[in-house]
Amino acid sequence: MLVLNWPSEFRPANWYNNSYLTALPRCYPVHLRFLAFMLTSRHPQRFLLSTSWLVVVITLSLFFPVEARALNPDSPEVKQMVDRALKWLETQNDDRLGGKCLIGLSFFKAKRGTNHPQVRAALAACEAATRGDASTIDNYSIGLALIFLLETDPARNHSLSRLYVSELLRRQQRGGAWGYTNSVEGDTSQTQYPTLGLWLALNHEIDVPINAIERDCAWLLRTQDPSGAWGYQGNDPGNFQRVNQNEVRPALAAAGLGSLYMCANMLGINENTAAAEDKSNSAAPPALRPVGDPLGFKRQVSRAIDPRLIRRAMTDGNYWFSRNYTLDSEGHTFYYLYALERYQSFRELAEGRSDPNPRWYNDVVAKLKKAQAASGEWNDSEGDVIATCFGVLTLLRSAKATIAKAVAGLGDGVLLGGPGTEVDLLAALGAGS
Repeated sequence: MLVLNWPSEFRPANWYNNSYLTALPRCYPVHLRFLAFMLTSRHPQRFLLSTSWLVVVITLSLFFPVEARALNPDSPEVKQMVDRALKWLETQNDDRLGGKCLIGLSFFKAKRGTNHPQVRAALAACEAATRGDASTIDNYSIGLALIFLLETDPARNHSLSRLYVSELLRRQQRGGAWGYTNSVEGDTSQTQYPTLGLWLALNHEIDVPINAIERDCAWLLRTQDPSGAWGYQGNDPGNFQRVNQNEVRPALAAAGLGSLYMCANMLGINENTAAAEDKSNSAAPPALRPVGDPLGFKRQVSRAIDPRLIRRAMTDGNYWFSRNYTLDSEGHTFYYLYALERYQSFRELAEGRSDPNPRWYNDVVAKLKKAQAASGEWNDSEGDVIATCFGVLTLLRSAKATIAKAVAGLGDGVLLGGPGTEVDLLAALGAGS
């Protein structure tokens, strides 16, 4: 029996669960997680100088090699979490149209079909809302209703979806965003759902005026914080000289950056971005050079937005996330995770490549597994029902599955996977429902 007897200053009672260990995902062996802790302890130099401890760590590494597991929506532990959450959601309801649509979308994305009672209930709510006073329905709900309709049965819901598109366009502010009634300030949080709804509308051959997307995109560019993130109520300077934004936090950064990627795709700017990057870096490996636009829906290529502004905003936003990696966002963690998955998925689409084992997703799975209640739900400031829906949609890689489905329907996007080799884009993104 090997007895590990280290000095007292290296022996906190809770070293295994210490927050320092989150620097390495839980899929790493315990001896390497312990090493990460020791290197951040009060006396890392003394630890490194202890050759006996280095011998122990090296020896353990030989017997327990690092094997980081690639988790995805089909992983058994992910499926189990989703099933438990859906079982809890079976008996839940939300008075808001957007809440009903999130519940229905969660079941549909989990392949429960359009006949599931919660999916039918959401559709009925969408139909009923068009017969009442639309002014009483918030922007979140209008955007989420359009998303639900076009995700579940776009052919059947085509006419109904057009009504929601018209309502969203009517509500769009002059500056390009969506916000509270009688407010001139755009709202990053509210803007993300109409933007995704309009992206889906274009993908399903519903006309959306190009100037509506250009205005949306321009507002996102004007309200980006100098740090590269976004705030809550946009402080719009009226030009592209960035000014400080208020309430900058990860959830809003993901909402803003994800929306920017969607706007760029709708305006054909991603094509220009890919071409420019390819010309500026002809030595890049062939696997990293995208070919063509993976989504073939018709749209005009915008001439009103300078592609260089888009590239700069994306670069700065991605850099902000690289420096501020976290899975928490000040009481709105599940709302944030849903936005983070969307941002990551549209970034993959724009860059023409997909990480088969993203750190952020593995960390999300570990976090949600730990936080899930015994009865299956998750708790957050959004309320248990909404937080649980956001958790399910994040675990299912909802946006990535939507993009893959759009690509599968068109079947004309490819990536170069190596010299003389073509790789199907659908396989690169990962198929899903």
